[in-house]
Amino acid sequence: MKFQITYKATGEVAKYRANDWTSFESEVWDILRWVNTYNTPESDFEFMVDGKVVSLDLAQKSATFARNEWETKRAETKKPIRVSQGVTCLPNTYRTIWVKK
Repeated sequence: MKFQITYKATGEVAKYRANDWTSFESEVWDILRWVNTYNTPESDFEFMVDGKVVSLDLAQKSATFARNEWETKRAETKKPIRVSQGVTCLPNTYRTIWVKK
């Protein structure tokens, strides 16, 4: 999926590649908060997913779908392991990394 957001007030266009769904999702959530907090109309923004104009709700669902696809693919090909980072064995020195199955 390719993503794009057009800010109609300024004419600024933000384009996102298909693998940059995290930035698109973050921007959509920021716009959703802005629309709900300040009661601004959703029509100030134009969202495009795969070259089609969609609503804010559908843009949010598309970003969530892309996230779920990525998580599913990662779970199929990799597994999480906890490794100690540092000299001690304290719980806060462990972090999770993903390795191939």
